[in-house]
Amino acid sequence: MIYRLIYLSSAATVITEADLAQILSDARNNNSCAGITGLLVYHDGNFLQVLEGPRDAVEGCFARIRQDPRHDGVQEVIAEEAESRIFGEWEMAWIALDDSRFLDREGFLNLRRLRTSETMQRAERDIACRIFLDSFMQSVRGGL
Repeated sequence: MIYRLIYLSSAATVITEADLAQILSDARNNNSCAGITGLLVYHDGNFLQVLEGPRDAVEGCFARIRQDPRHDGVQEVIAEEAESRIFGEWEMAWIALDDSRFLDREGFLNLRRLRTSETMQRAERDIACRIFLDSFMQSVRGGL
């Protein structure tokens, strides 16, 4: 069994492209040792994150996120046991004015591409995960 936790938060300050790259790098480095994988979606100052892995590791990671000064208004949405991982490797999705800036960065997906990606096909199997990802993406201006 895998433990899955989904949360929403807002950025406490303006997030730059360099910040996004550092956040993804930190998440990969810090969580790979603990067996945690997931998806981090960022748009317009808001985050939606899915964490998957051993329960103790995920809960410890989430406790650190709650204390992280980069996050404001952290709200746990779902925390539950799951049969298997949806997100077997770290990915980050975002909306940027110039998508070409991130095309060569491993692990980054444009939200428009996330909608039709293999990641979303895996997420379709988990109703709660699909609902929150879809809701977040529908809130993005332009109605992806």
